[in-house]
Amino acid sequence: MRHVNNRELVSVMTVMAMAVLSMSILQPILPLYLTSIGVSPTILGFMLSTAMVGMVIGESSGGVLADRVGLKLPMAVGTFLCAPLVLAFVFTRAVMPLFLIFFLWGIVRAAVFGPARGYIGARVPVSSKASLMAVYATFLATSRGLGALTGGFVADRLSYAWDFYLAAMVAVLGGLLLVATFRTAPMFSPIRATSILSLDMGFVRGSAFRRPFAFQCAVAALYFWGSSTMSFLPLLATQVVGLKTAEVGILFMTSALVNAALLIPMGRLADRLGRKRLMITGLFVFGVGIAGLAFS
Repeated sequence: MRHVNNRELVSVMTVMAMAVLSMSILQPILPLYLTSIGVSPTILGFMLSTAMVGMVIGESSGGVLADRVGLKLPMAVGTFLCAPLVLAFVFTRAVMPLFLIFFLWGIVRAAVFGPARGYIGARVPVSSKASLMAVYATFLATSRGLGALTGGFVADRLSYAWDFYLAAMVAVLGGLLLVATFRTAPMFSPIRATSILSLDMGFVRGSAFRRPFAFQCAVAALYFWGSSTMSFLPLLATQVVGLKTAEVGILFMTSALVNAALLIPMGRLADRLGRKRLMITGLFVFGVGIAGLAFS
């Protein structure tokens, strides 16, 4: 870690955590807010899908932008520009403008993910990458838990609108932290890698690489398809089970904190037992858990 600027590394992770915190404040209450203003569950599903399409564009373009011009610009976009889009939810009730807001919010909020991971990949030595990525993931899972808890309690004690105000404020604070940390860095300054992992490009292009890679992509796609049902958990919890908004936040917080607690131990266990075996076990447990929601 002697080649790494620890102050910059901690700041990048903190800015990323604040961006995730801003999004997570809205996670438990956004479906509830939209249904409260007359959006049907079917339209809600389309809106959330629109945001995901935006995130595909935003994360890929954010990574390309970071490669071309540096870390500062895409992360500034992913923090400062989130605030007005989040606030737009409070003042918009029409369906078509909401679709546009979801799409733009998806693009903007995803702009921080690729550059943050790219910074770790470029600046951290190979021997420390796995440990740092585990710490990074744990950091973000903790932020998700804190955000979900905060969002639920704020909605119960004040109103849905205050969640949007708070989420916007957290996003702006993340941007200010970025500016303060990288105040001497130029806006257009690509990151230079301190460690290079050599790859046999002939192997990468070969069919022996493409087949397992395509299979892993298919598994990931199916996993996220199944996990998308969690977007409707707030509606299940409030309309079927009868929980309060604050209790919905506690549900999401519990999930995020369990995730944070298990990330590093599961990584070590995967190294010992084999990643394939542990992934199969994890997918099975996840499937059982999702099926169990139907009987809650």
